[in-house]
Amino acid sequence: LLGARSHPHCPGLSKELLPFTCDDKKFGFRSTGLLTNANYSGKSFRFVLFINGRLVESTGAKRAFEAVYSSVLPKNSYPFVYLSLEIDPGNVDVNVHPT
Repeated sequence: LLGARSHPHCPGLSKELLPFTCDDKKFGFRSTGLLTNANYSGKSFRFVLFINGRLVESTGAKRAFEAVYSSVLPKNSYPFVYLSLEIDPGNVDVNVHPT
């Protein structure tokens, strides 16, 4: 996670990133990640999702983040979101293919 905070191809990104962590024993998951605050505006939406260490694509999750950010970012500006989920393997559909 910390490597993304100082990436040379993302000027201005490091000072706008907010780290987060959430554990929920009841539902059996842990999430960690980085997302930009309302001061950052990229030219395109960057959404990176890992589930149990595997890169995946989730249109539903991406749209949810877009909806939240659309209310706080100016038109035609986009966030950066890195999300890593650790989920009990028994709760993950193994037939969904990683990207």
